[in-house]
Amino acid sequence: RGLNDKSGDFQDVEYASIFGEIADASDGTEDGRLFFSVMNAGSLTERVVIDSNAMGIGTSTPAVELDILDRSTASTVSGARLRLGSNDGTVMVNTDRLGVIEFAGAEDTNSTMTVGARIEAVADSTWSATNNAASLDFYVTTGNADQTQRMTILSNGKVGIGTPTPE
Repeated sequence: RGLNDKSGDFQDVEYASIFGEIADASDGTEDGRLFFSVMNAGSLTERVVIDSNAMGIGTSTPAVELDILDRSTASTVSGARLRLGSNDGTVMVNTDRLGVIEFAGAEDTNSTMTVGARIEAVADSTWSATNNAASLDFYVTTGNADQTQRMTILSNGKVGIGTPTPE
């Protein structure tokens, strides 16, 4: 809470809130929901919801484990975004990993998780204000859990299948 700057008459305003609610109060199957809201253009707006099975960003009814919804007008520059980044305070150089998406599953009844495939974004060169080239590398796992790069898309548009250096 805080006071806004309304001329001559400051108003007490709730700028952000976190609250929980009961989703199911049945004994033995209780579920709850947690809401995070922030002030946006003068209106307290729900931004994140966590329920017993999912998290929603931009939606109060997440349909999958992580559901990100952009409610802005559809255009060529809008749409929900997920950013994976790397910043250790130094400039990215050739082969530095920008981010990775891994696909994994249980390999045994002890819930040992093993990565079956991954996609990596990798710097193609030393970055600067005028050069931030990157490639996408696709890996799959052979039967013995060894991950092998099977496809790459270079910053120059060349695609390699079965080779990390297409010509």
